[in-house]
Amino acid sequence: MIVLDQDWNGLSYAMTQNIFSQRSKVVIYDLTNMYFEGQMQASQKAEFGRSKQEQSGKRLISLALSIDSLGFVRYSKIYEGNVGEPGTFKLMLTDVAAQMTIKGEKPLVVMDAGIATEDNLALIKSKEFDYDYVCVSRTKPNAYGKLTDNATKLADNRGNTIEVTKIEAAGKDDMFLHIKSYQKQLKEQSMEDKIKARFIESMDSLIDGLSSPRRMKKTTQVHEKVGRIKKQFAKIAHKYSVTYTEDVKRGIVTNIIYKEIENRKKPKGEYFLRYTTKILSEKEIWDAYNLTRDVEAVFRCLKSDLDIRPIHHQKDAYIEPHIWLSIIAYQFVNFIKIGLAQKNINYSWSTIVSKMEAQRCSLQSMDTKNNGKMYTKLCTRPNPDIKNIFSSLGFKERPFVRKSKVVTQQ
Repeated sequence: MIVLDQDWNGLSYAMTQNIFSQRSKVVIYDLTNMYFEGQMQASQKAEFGRSKQEQSGKRLISLALSIDSLGFVRYSKIYEGNVGEPGTFKLMLTDVAAQMTIKGEKPLVVMDAGIATEDNLALIKSKEFDYDYVCVSRTKPNAYGKLTDNATKLADNRGNTIEVTKIEAAGKDDMFLHIKSYQKQLKEQSMEDKIKARFIESMDSLIDGLSSPRRMKKTTQVHEKVGRIKKQFAKIAHKYSVTYTEDVKRGIVTNIIYKEIENRKKPKGEYFLRYTTKILSEKEIWDAYNLTRDVEAVFRCLKSDLDIRPIHHQKDAYIEPHIWLSIIAYQFVNFIKIGLAQKNINYSWSTIVSKMEAQRCSLQSMDTKNNGKMYTKLCTRPNPDIKNIFSSLGFKERPFVRKSKVVTQQ
């Protein structure tokens, strides 16, 4: 049995820290969970919770990760499956602070809206840490100056144009960056239109039934049906008011009127980034926030490419090494991907594995005259894709050509 403790986080990160310069100045933090097969009666950490893989009927275990700007894992910790993101934050900050090689070094913390609670933001700026941060603001600032027409135009990760504008909010020490994306606006509008059409269709069908025989009319049933429709289309239903016309004596609903509430309409494709340091440019703030996608890519690699899920172990003594060894494997995967990216080769790990499987080694054996056995190991020639990968990483195109060994039989 392999037993690992949390000290490996600092050791593993320290071993790779000097490979690429300046990457430790950024800390990206997020939390995910993984599901189990089996009842998990012997585990103290497997709990039911909100599964991010829609496996709500199975027990979960949570994994908190912090990565640097190049995607190397610098901190990890395993939690119970029902833990929330905000409550895990202080321990991460404490452990990351211990990893800083230069005394007084302060990283830039990047996080999404789920972790960026007011308590956590206050914690980051407290005397204990005093870090800068960039995060999504869950709410629109109450009061800010009029947006200027000379917004800075940048490109998002897909090459689409976005407009960013720095603003100051009244009563806030932090700064805000207003983001306007026309592509995001089209996407959000399209999604809302589809949900809205289904909501209206459901409500109209219910209303039509009020005047038709053998259809739902009883007051209690109609109210319950409207409640189910609102729950099904919750993203759009809160923007509508619903009133009923009832026949009290007969106990039925005769009409339903639903109207869209004007003041609940929100602009599409617009959101705010909240940050502390005022010396960063609009592009630097935008680039820093985009690093949150890297930690999501780490989770995808762990779950899909490295098969960290589902977990079949039943005891914590085996579950934790399973997860930690997967994270160590990811460090190697990330090192290879960065080396290839520097040569403009941006393959996923599954694509790299698929291409490398074309090169094989074979082992042949034959008997010798002196009661022995000769083993010959051969390596096939690489195709152009494999040559490109090996040369980009500084490896030989063929690890070996031919190796022979004679073993005397007893």
